[in-house]
Amino acid sequence: MLLAVEKDGERLTESEVVANVLLIFAAAHESTSYMLGNLLITLFRNPPQLALLRSQPEPASRAVAEGMSYDTSV
Repeated sequence: MLLAVEKDGERLTESEVVANVLLIFAAAHESTSYMLGNLLITLFRNPPQLALLRSQPEPASRAVAEGMSYDTSV
């Protein structure tokens, strides 16, 4: 997609594409790490919810989704 972008008849150079991809990867990694950290802190601050999740791990994906919207990293 980035290789096909054109503005005023010019395209991104290979090094510009690589730089953009690296920036996107770094940003995604950082925000995901912070989000997971926030989720863990929230669970440890709410022992009943942590105990519920430990006793019933099936809804873990829902807990992660809820944690993402509860305390975002950005």
